[in-house]
Amino acid sequence: MAVIQGTRVKRSERLVFMEVETSSDVGGITKTFHRMQGFTELPESKEVSTYDRQYVDEETERSDVIGTKANLDFAMDYYKGHPVCEKVVDIMENEKTGADAIVTLMSVLIVGDTFTARQRDYSLSPSELGPEIESLTYGGTFVSNGEIINGTATTTDDWMTAEFKESV
Repeated sequence: MAVIQGTRVKRSERLVFMEVETSSDVGGITKTFHRMQGFTELPESKEVSTYDRQYVDEETERSDVIGTKANLDFAMDYYKGHPVCEKVVDIMENEKTGADAIVTLMSVLIVGDTFTARQRDYSLSPSELGPEIESLTYGGTFVSNGEIINGTATTTDDWMTAEFKESV
């Protein structure tokens, strides 16, 4: 039996952050990527759009992928005071729509010396409140709403917050 080469990456080594605006005491707004803590589910699935056709001189159909949409289904325990939880709850409880329901997420692979990051806007599509007894939970889907921006991430506080730098 062949041994798989390389090192297996754990799910906990792929962190996801949400950009949250906060007001400062000296005035102005600060945008910071905060780690998405308290999420019990956050799988990502892809839906593709295809261009399908069959040419008259061929026996089989051809299909080209012409677009991809990412969906991140989520379930979250509500931690009062956590900036990401507060933003999700605000969007869901106030039934925000359009630009008011768009969030910017960044995923970071914290393996090696360079921390690969991908940033993208998502529309938050709420689906449920509850049903747990032990914790107030919220669930829904983050639906991609723009292109992926590739880059790297850095942190100064052990990945509680992060900064994104776009690749050139």
